[in-house]
Amino acid sequence: MNRAQVMGERNRLLSPRQIDEVSRYTFDLLEKVGVWVQSGEALSILGSAGCDVRDAKRVKIPRRLVLEAIEAAPKEIEVYNRSGQPVMTLKTDSW
Repeated sequence: MNRAQVMGERNRLLSPRQIDEVSRYTFDLLEKVGVWVQSGEALSILGSAGCDVRDAKRVKIPRRLVLEAIEAAPKEIEVYNRSGQPVMTLKTDSW
């Protein structure tokens, strides 16, 4: 057990303002700093999608592409056990 479990501390949810701040900073990092990509195939795919791949291995991802990916992601995912039986469904009503 870690210290938080021993002390009985609870997880805190972020406030709407904090969620907005985290989102804003994340978008800024992806657009301005970028992420390091080691796969040539991934660089090609990301470049074709509209990402900035001019710097070798560092990809800058526009906010609109992140939002499009979130919108296109499934809202529900079925999780299976090792035997192939469904054991739970992960879903959300909104992002």
